[in-house]
Amino acid sequence: MDALISRLQNARISDLSSPVSELITENSRVYLHYDVTNPPLHPGPEFTRFVCISDNHGATPRVPRGDVLIHSGDLSMYARKKSRDATMTWLKALPHPVKLVIAGNHDRMLDPEIYEAEGDPEHYQNMRSQLVGDAAVAAKINYLQFESAIIPPASWKAFGSPATPWYSAGAFQYWENEAQAVNSLIPEDTQILLTHGPPKGILDQSKRGKSVGCPELTRPGGWLPHVRLHVFGHIHEAWGAQI
Repeated sequence: MDALISRLQNARISDLSSPVSELITENSRVYLHYDVTNPPLHPGPEFTRFVCISDNHGATPRVPRGDVLIHSGDLSMYARKKSRDATMTWLKALPHPVKLVIAGNHDRMLDPEIYEAEGDPEHYQNMRSQLVGDAAVAAKINYLQFESAIIPPASWKAFGSPATPWYSAGAFQYWENEAQAVNSLIPEDTQILLTHGPPKGILDQSKRGKSVGCPELTRPGGWLPHVRLHVFGHIHEAWGAQI
């Protein structure tokens, strides 16, 4: 497994991001700091290269090539049409043969509960069609909203959840007493996990020094024994990676 972590948001990141440029074990390589115009060479056919991004909020930076693109949510800035449309045009144009995408707390237009409460479920369906319609499928986008997918080239089983613990208004948020039910939706045989929010205590410290991750995602006891890669975003200033 080979991963390029792409830092899309510069604001508030430098204080907590890792100075380490790469993390390497026998079976995995993670690159954090590299020239996006000349990234590290692909290590070979025995590796799947994942390009991991999140929280672009309508920005459309250059992204390195890879086997699988993962976007862990916040496609838009407060669901504004301009940022949403910019992201969709950008995602569709990227050359990656597989693209896994989830929503985030900014993506209110993709939360059915919000649009049902606000009386516009048809608008929700229109927005969702941008991610699951024929054009999205043709662009190799796999939008996961509490759903699984089998992805090539190694038949990885991926699951995507846009949910985050509630601490400010937004989409797909849950209260502490709902955390177990929300995260119980993750199948035990998941290998590639996308969540918008981080686990408790892992790259989850806000600029105010508060740990805002979900305790259920760090539940002890081998809860998700097959997960090989967990990609999340949400807390911009806690950008980084751990092996």
